[in-house]
Parts: sequence; structure tokens; C-alpha cells
Amino acid sequence: MKTAPSNRHAKPKKTLIKQYHNCAASSRPGYLDSCFSLLTNSGLRLTAPRKAVISFLARISRPITITQLHAELANSCSDRTPLSKVSLYRVIADLERIQLLHQVHPTGGYLLCTHVGCSEHSHIIISCQRCNDTRESTVPGEYLSPLLFFLKNAGDLLPQYPILRIEGICKECQKEQ
Repeated sequence: MKTAPSNRHAKPKKTLIKQYHNCAASSRPGYLDSCFSLLTNSGLRLTAPRKAVISFLARISRPITITQLHAELANSCSDRTPLSKVSLYRVIADLERIQLLHQVHPTGGYLLCTHVGCSEHSHIIISCQRCNDTRESTVPGEYLSPLLFFLKNAGDLLPQYPILRIEGICKECQKEQ
């Protein structure tokens, strides 16, 4: 009986969790509990779909599109009915409304907020142009306050929920130059 030759050179299929993993948020003690508390304190129930989305997003460090997130959640829920795309859009809208999730432009991907209860903070999304590492950074208010004050007093905008995105070259990529 002949056995089929093994393909030693075939590349293993990467899942997004492996490709995107490297997030400090998921390793912080109590981070998920803080996310779940924010959800319930905002008047939303902690449903299985919301818990699955938050838990998955806490393990990744790069923005992920709804299509990618839907595929990953479908792959990981062999023991239950997969979340429909319509339901996923509703969960995403709820998490964005309570400021637990940020949409990162221009890709349109989503990133879980790394500091829960972020209504007191301005958000800076930093992205490396080389490796595409994208994460949220905390910048002290005294640095952003003059910009927000100027926008308000110039009459251009009354800042409500400021999120800034800055592109550049990260430390790791700078070392490789």
C-alpha cells in the first residue's frame, strides 16, 4: 500500500490570531474583566457574542476588519453556532458607542481600546509604515490640550472624542536601518 508523499515545503495556514498576536492588553491582569465591566456599566448585557468579540480582539495587536474578524470567529466556534455578520456589525457598533473599540483609518480595521474607561483620554493611534504595527498610545493631556483648545476657540470644531492617527517608523524598524 502506497502512502501519499508528504509535502514538507507546504506553508502552514496562518490564522489572524498568530499573525496579529503580540498585544500587551490581553496580558494585563484584569484587563478583560475591566472590558466586561465597562460593557455592563454602560447598560449592555454581557452576551456570548460580545464576550467572544472582546476576548478575540484583546489577543491581537493590529487592526482587523469586520470580514477578517467574522472569519476568525467562525473558525474558532466549532462548538456553537457561528456569529452572523449582521450580529457582528451590531456588536461592533455597541463597542464603538461605549468607546471600547476604535476604528482605525484608512484601513477601516478595528482595535480594542487599551485603556478601558477612556472617556478621560485622547487617543493616539500610531502606525509603522514599514511593519504595519498599529497600536494605541497614551499621550499626557498637557501635550494635546493646546491643540484641542485651539480647535475649539478657532471655531473649527468642538472636540468630543478626539482620536489622532500618526504614521511613522517604529523603534524596531529604526534599528533595522
